[in-house]
Amino acid sequence: MNENPPATQPTKAPETVKKMETRELTPYNKVRKSKTIIEAKYFLSQPEMKILNSIFSVIKDNAEELGYIELPTKMLCENLNINLRELKEFTYNIVQNGVTFRSVDENGVYEDVQTTWLSSAVYYPTLGRVRFRISEELKPYIIGISKRKEPYTEFETRELISTTYYTSRIYELACQYLKCGKRPKMSIDELRSMLGIPADKYKLFAHFKDRVLDTAVQAIRSSKELRYEVGYELFKSGRAYTDIVLTVRKKQNGTYQETPKQPVEVALPAVPKNAAITMLMAQGISEKRLTDCTEEQLQELLRIIRDGMNPVVLRQMLGRYSLQRIFANSAIVREKMRSGQGKSFGAMLFTAIQNDWSEDPERKQERRKEEKKQKDRALVKKMEEHLAEEKHKETEAAKRNREEKNSMSDFEIRFLNGKIEQGHDFKKEPGMMLRPYLDNEHPRIREAIALLMDGKKIPPDFFQQQ
Repeated sequence: MNENPPATQPTKAPETVKKMETRELTPYNKVRKSKTIIEAKYFLSQPEMKILNSIFSVIKDNAEELGYIELPTKMLCENLNINLRELKEFTYNIVQNGVTFRSVDENGVYEDVQTTWLSSAVYYPTLGRVRFRISEELKPYIIGISKRKEPYTEFETRELISTTYYTSRIYELACQYLKCGKRPKMSIDELRSMLGIPADKYKLFAHFKDRVLDTAVQAIRSSKELRYEVGYELFKSGRAYTDIVLTVRKKQNGTYQETPKQPVEVALPAVPKNAAITMLMAQGISEKRLTDCTEEQLQELLRIIRDGMNPVVLRQMLGRYSLQRIFANSAIVREKMRSGQGKSFGAMLFTAIQNDWSEDPERKQERRKEEKKQKDRALVKKMEEHLAEEKHKETEAAKRNREEKNSMSDFEIRFLNGKIEQGHDFKKEPGMMLRPYLDNEHPRIREAIALLMDGKKIPPDFFQQQ
């Protein structure tokens, strides 16, 4: 796949397809999955499943129409801990991978649907964004399901992106029946089919139990991101296990961590300047950047990292923006977090610094107008310089052509000599044939012009004698 496509402007989306109104991409977004989608038959790799759940997580609950969804590639890669090349490979696979499920149409007729998760994923390298289109067949099971009779289960994004594929799928299937605490009995073959396990994989039940069921149960039990604990009961038919019941209950052992509502307001103990520099250097921030900071500024940088901003992102912000801008915006974000307006301090601060929430709105508008004028003036100047350079090149090329020519063709000589025989005065009217040679600096050409101006012919072999 081409990792460096030409930098062109993105094409406009078709007028019939509009951009969906989405929420910010954070690990604490709510994802509503319908019963049909949870029980669908498919297989995705762990990263592909995480990408898909991240896309679902930005869809607002009040969405009514299925449009395209745009996400910043950088933020998506950072949230999933992958690079851009891997992201493109994974989304390519998602577009190709199929999903099948049984549904009921408006007339109550059963239908077996075969479709893909995404109909397209379009990347815009110059904008750092990717545009997704969810398959139209999935609309009834993703958009506005809370307003209809379609049963659904709600998860936090972090629950669905913190575990492996099989673990996540088993967790979803079990959580469908939270109210009664257990999922109705189902055959093991049916569970394998839902998980997308091919017939030739984990043929022995012992392998399936050990590598899928037990591994998933243990991962769910030990995860701090998952709210519920999952177990299972097995049932035999003869000597072989044929059926299974998944059980689910809220965790009682304290491994689950509640969603943080706001940064914990606990004052950091004051540390000497050198110690603070050492602590920040351990986060990858350069010593040169830190030595110019006051002790108060160093304490604020430590606090920003503690409150949830990724040190890598903070390093980037320090390279682009002033400390005054960073600190002014961090104060605004903390105030918003206290009033319950956000869930992720780091993500909100990233947006605040980029858009500079601390700047006066009127001043920001004036600044943007001035920046646009400066860009327009720079563009006009660049175009004028380009045109002047092209004209200069043409002039120089024409001059070189005139200077490099050191003789006349036989046809030109015969024509000019014929004019002399007819009594033509070249001093009064050089004519079309002689005029291109008037600026030529070659000595032999100058001599030939002088002869013609005196009314004399150019001798035979004149230019061969030079």
